[in-house]
Amino acid sequence: MGLALSAVAYMAVVVDGNLVTARTWHDHAPFMRRFMKMLRSAVG
Repeated sequence: MGLALSAVAYMAVVVDGNLVTARTWHDHAPFMRRFMKMLRSAVG
């Protein structure tokens, strides 16, 4: 997929395929929301 660096700099959470990542522990809440959304779609 790939994103431009300028686009990534302002995003708390980045999803690329089956990888979900965040900048720091401060982004834990949005990270968990995206992770759980991905997990639900994979299981259900």
